[in-house]
Amino acid sequence: MSWSDYDKIPNEVLLQIIERCSKQNLLKRIATVYFIKFIIKENEQVQAFFKIGYTNDLDQRMKELRTKHRNVKDLKILYTFNGTLQDEQDLHKKFMKYRISGDYYLDVDQEMQIYFLLLKENSAKR
Repeated sequence: MSWSDYDKIPNEVLLQIIERCSKQNLLKRIATVYFIKFIIKENEQVQAFFKIGYTNDLDQRMKELRTKHRNVKDLKILYTFNGTLQDEQDLHKKFMKYRISGDYYLDVDQEMQIYFLLLKENSAKR
């Protein structure tokens, strides 16, 4: 295919190709995948849940979450690892049965601790 052939491709098709390539690269880009535990106190009731996320700047993300969730009593990083957006999406699927909303999940300490141990074992083998 010569450069002149590219001129014949409709702009919409080129934009779709660029978008698909960008998304594939984003899914493969390494950043921090995190599990954060939230403790919220509302009307004398304490509730715990966790968030699974992906970020390039964990400190900044923590500040954003503290600002967004003003009623948070405690915000704690449970576990982080270098991973991709695809890794984060896979974790969302794994914990789907505990999903409250978006990427927020019921606090299921025992299952999460076992899962974190497995993650640590796998990363130690690499």
